[in-house]
Amino acid sequence: LVAKYVPGKVWGLLSRGLHARQFGISTTQATTASVLEQMAFLLSSLLAIVLGLFHDRPSWAGMGVFGAMVMMVSCPLAVRYLGLTPRLRGAWREGLCHLCSSAFLGLCLLSLGTWILASAVLFCVLFGIGADISTGLALTTLAAVPAAMLSGLFFFFVPGGIGIREGVLVFFLQPVVGLQAAIMASMLFRILDTVRD
Repeated sequence: LVAKYVPGKVWGLLSRGLHARQFGISTTQATTASVLEQMAFLLSSLLAIVLGLFHDRPSWAGMGVFGAMVMMVSCPLAVRYLGLTPRLRGAWREGLCHLCSSAFLGLCLLSLGTWILASAVLFCVLFGIGADISTGLALTTLAAVPAAMLSGLFFFFVPGGIGIREGVLVFFLQPVVGLQAAIMASMLFRILDTVRD
């Protein structure tokens, strides 16, 4: 319960570092992996939100998605062919190599896949309570879930982001399914998320 008041999943990261030590993985490697994971989490969540808002603002959303994908794909090519790595030293050089690697791109795509699955869960909850199914609802859930999770992390003084996440979900879902269905879906989604953990 105390750990819920600490932002950034600190206890999970500490336990991961202690566990990695038993397998000969250094603290630096475990920390680097955790930082990259959190960056992929953030980048993929922003990408999912932009994709989800595509039906409302197609021009800006399309440009955002296209720009993000071009940056993610072209970063390894830029490092390799433009010779950026030799100009940097130490941690900056290592960090750029990590961020512009195919492994990080794969991590971002896997993280985006988890957002799609989580959005599918919310979509199934809405279907189960009788909401009208449409493409707009599917895209709305794709934007709502990462937006709710991110907002829960930013308000770190609220344990588990409780109330904040639900409020963001209601904000996104109310125009599509109505207030009652949005409140019910957000509560059921919280229960399912807790059971999953």
